[in-house]
Parts: sequence; structure tokens; C-alpha cells
Amino acid sequence: MKFLLAFSLLIPSVVFASSSKF
Repeated sequence: MKFLLAFSLLIPSVVFASSSKF
């Protein structure tokens, strides 16, 4: 469960970082 929560928090972070680059 904790891994799933961390994953769902990590994905938006990566997406936001990618969007910030462009």
C-alpha cells in the first residue's frame, strides 16, 4: 500500500518536472 501511495505521488512529480522543462 505504501509503495502504491509513493508511486502515485512520484508520477505527478515527474510529470510536473517534465512540463516545467518544456
